[in-house]
Amino acid sequence: MVAVSEILQRAENVIHLTFRPMEIYTAVALLYFAMIFPFTWFSRGVERRLAYA
Repeated sequence: MVAVSEILQRAENVIHLTFRPMEIYTAVALLYFAMIFPFTWFSRGVERRLAYA
């Protein structure tokens, strides 16, 4: 599993090399969303199924 702090640390390294923080932080936000959204969707489905039990 990749931690948020690890992603942000690598983003900081890239920002220091490219001097383009907005693009890098936007990419990190999209990556984080892509990682979290499936888990959120799956947990909602599990909660719905457990509510009927």
